[in-house]
Amino acid sequence: MGSKPFIAFIGEGFESIEELKHLKEVLLDLFRGEVVENLNLAGIDRAYVCTALSSDRFFTHCALRLKKSGTIVPKMELVEVGPSMDLVLRRHRPPNDCLRKEATKTAAHKLKKKEKNVSRDVIQGKIGKVYIPDQRVTMVRIKTPKKGRIRRELEKRAPKLVETGKKKTLILQGTRTSGLLSTVLTEIYRLKKESSVRYTRRNDSVRPFESGGETSLEFFSQKTDCGMFVFGSHSKKRPDNLILGRMYDHHIYDLVEVGVQNFKSMESFVYDKKLAPKMGSKPFIAFIGEGFESIEELKHLKEVLLDLFRGEVVENLNLAGIDRAYVCTALSSDRVFFTHCALRLKKSGTIVPKMELVEVGPSMDLVLRRHRPPNDSLRKEATKTAADKPKKKEKNVSRDVIQGKIGKVYIPDQQLGDMNLPNKAKGAKRERPRSKNEQTSKWTRIKKAEGRL
Repeated sequence: MGSKPFIAFIGEGFESIEELKHLKEVLLDLFRGEVVENLNLAGIDRAYVCTALSSDRFFTHCALRLKKSGTIVPKMELVEVGPSMDLVLRRHRPPNDCLRKEATKTAAHKLKKKEKNVSRDVIQGKIGKVYIPDQRVTMVRIKTPKKGRIRRELEKRAPKLVETGKKKTLILQGTRTSGLLSTVLTEIYRLKKESSVRYTRRNDSVRPFESGGETSLEFFSQKTDCGMFVFGSHSKKRPDNLILGRMYDHHIYDLVEVGVQNFKSMESFVYDKKLAPKMGSKPFIAFIGEGFESIEELKHLKEVLLDLFRGEVVENLNLAGIDRAYVCTALSSDRVFFTHCALRLKKSGTIVPKMELVEVGPSMDLVLRRHRPPNDSLRKEATKTAADKPKKKEKNVSRDVIQGKIGKVYIPDQQLGDMNLPNKAKGAKRERPRSKNEQTSKWTRIKKAEGRL
């Protein structure tokens, strides 16, 4: 209903007989619908066919059926859907010439309005005058921290090109939560206690997937300096609902919504308490199943879970300190089994020990519901890396194809007379300057020896 139709007039009479030409104009105005400038051909699904059988004519209504033709233009078939009838011409009264001329006149070209502050020159062309109002510049005072502790804290929170620290996680809940979901949020907080913030109050205004519902969430992210969040809610439509999301510049980057089923808490597992993982230790994270490489929703969930549980980014790692593992198994295209295990090391007769997994909880089934990946421009901006910095020019160093690296060494002037020689002979020592009295006594001793005195 309301779609634009094709209207076909078949027969030479529509161009030569005055009565048929008049009828053609009336039928066009009757069935053409709204006048539009642009038309989507895929939306045309009907046709009116008018055939001039003789001086009278035949009218029918058909539907369009599109079929493949092997080219871009599809093949069209007409299926008669009615009504159909024979229209026999009897009387007609065309409009007189003056009335037709008045009814079909078009709008004359309006005179161009005079452009203000614009003049034209033969050489320079169009010249315009721009009036700039007085600009009042107000000085904004920027407060800088006076204490070093506050300054260092602000430097930590400042965005960096390569983030290496722990990514803090904000854990909060919505208007309604079930007992199972509250336990799930508490267990996640226990796993990430060193790098997470837990809000226990209800948050009515937080709805991550709705427009306007992320304002409070972004405010909490900026307040606590958290780059991720875990939001729990419970409703009849989506029971035991868990939303995992990442932030970029304290705005929502992407979202993954999962449902929690078959949950088992840490208290339900019995194991040797000596095997309990230590707080803050780096984990193994294993993703089992081809779905994590082929299905877009599972690939997205894999990225979010890696960011959530990987901890601090480090360059070197002591394997002896790894005492836990997170195992994610793709059971189907929309279900993932998640569990937390402790690592038990046993002797294997070689240098590499044998490792066993001991389930310590929690464990649950994550059922995929909704997800919102980031757009391409935001992903490109968030994942950009530092460009390679050019090497600084080395002073007094040159390179040669044959000799390789050549360096110039500048040595200051050496005063050899002032140098202390080892094992200096007594005769080579510099004579100590003597006073006038010492010199006269020396001549006196010499003369006495010669017998002059």
